[in-house]
Amino acid sequence: MALKTLKEAVKNRETPGFRFDNSKYWKRYYSNKAKNKDFTREHEYAIFLSKLLNKKSKILDIATGYGFLPVELSKLGLKVECVDKYPEMIEVASEYMKKNNFSLKIHKADAVALPMKANSYDLVTAQSIIEHFCFEEMTAKLIPEIKRVTKKGGLILIHVPIKSGVSVVKRFYRKNIKKDLPKWAIDDDGDATHKVWMWAEDYLKEIKKQNLKVKYLRFNFIRSNEVLLGMRVLNKVFGLMGINKFYEMKTLPKFKFKILSALGTSVVFVCQKNSI
Repeated sequence: MALKTLKEAVKNRETPGFRFDNSKYWKRYYSNKAKNKDFTREHEYAIFLSKLLNKKSKILDIATGYGFLPVELSKLGLKVECVDKYPEMIEVASEYMKKNNFSLKIHKADAVALPMKANSYDLVTAQSIIEHFCFEEMTAKLIPEIKRVTKKGGLILIHVPIKSGVSVVKRFYRKNIKKDLPKWAIDDDGDATHKVWMWAEDYLKEIKKQNLKVKYLRFNFIRSNEVLLGMRVLNKVFGLMGINKFYEMKTLPKFKFKILSALGTSVVFVCQKNSI
């Protein structure tokens, strides 16, 4: 990417409607994940979601990227459609699906202007997408559009990187000590297109404002393609401790939520649409 283009991306970070095509970065990032064949996270998401759905459920995956989650859901016999705006991502997703013997329908569309009818899907998944929209557009356009295509009583999965004690320290380490994090990155993923980075509690408040009921949540403690050995070891430890799982929101104590949100680097909300 040319420096001028990067400067444009950062300069327009808070501009509603501004889109910077960073698909070459995403392709490189997720190609490493595909080579390592580490789909544990997506597999665990798919297993959990399958228990909340049935074989007739219609699922839509927004900003599908490489298509890891749709493939894992398809392996369980669930019907999934996908959406992505960028041709390069549609191409790699199609190739990945073909390698796994699936041919899923992929719509070319912007996440804030979906071509689907209202109340069409039992589940809509939005992994690593809402952070690519400025706060105003995320709350006024993206989440309402996701709600629009979800059936009343249907489910919405939102996965987003969060600001936390661990991620703030990690970002400081990568930027100032290891010096492998670009100065323009707002979080520790190093992606110029990330526009929002908030605490888990703040995301929870915004989701509730959208008249969505958070039924379950899960904290992740490393990035899906983590390179720091210490973080990978810590994640294994958390897994063995049994805290790397989905919790029922209504039974999760506030103190435990605060502890997990301080340790996590991303959060998954499984929400239910309460109204049209």
